[in-house]
Amino acid sequence: MTNGFIKKVFKYIAIVAFFAIIAVCGWLGRTIPYSDQYILLDGLRQTASIMFGIFGAWLALVYRRELSHLLVGKKESDVKNEIQEVDDSYDDFVHVYKGVTFSSLIVAIVLGIGYVAPIVRKMVCCPKIIPVIRGISFSVIGFLTVAQIFVIWLSLSPMVTAFLNMHKANRHSDFLKKR
Repeated sequence: MTNGFIKKVFKYIAIVAFFAIIAVCGWLGRTIPYSDQYILLDGLRQTASIMFGIFGAWLALVYRRELSHLLVGKKESDVKNEIQEVDDSYDDFVHVYKGVTFSSLIVAIVLGIGYVAPIVRKMVCCPKIIPVIRGISFSVIGFLTVAQIFVIWLSLSPMVTAFLNMHKANRHSDFLKKR
């Protein structure tokens, strides 16, 4: 089996698991009142805000050059080619940039839910629809939680690359010392 095949299989398994999580959250969330769901939303908001701050600091401190190239209006392909001529930091930059974007979206969605939920609660006149609304709300929380886990995973990629580069440099220096 090739590495590409394994990646495709893993991708499809992840997609099926993602939708299964959302479906299970929707089913189980029908009985969870909004007051209990709000605790999870608040935790998501705080986590996404912290990740936004971490990614923003990385962009400002570590990836200044890559960020400045994008801010002057160059095409992404030109920026990628220009940066990869110097080093291979572009892929890590993309991970960090996606982290900022996803964290911003998660915070915005959570803030929107906090605003819309009381309005929906006042508008609901049929008690039979309340479990459906709770299920939808909990599905959104499940979706945002999986998205936040993905963002946290993105944060690990640049650190793993830095660790591997450091390990490779140490191994190279140990080889030179032995000669």
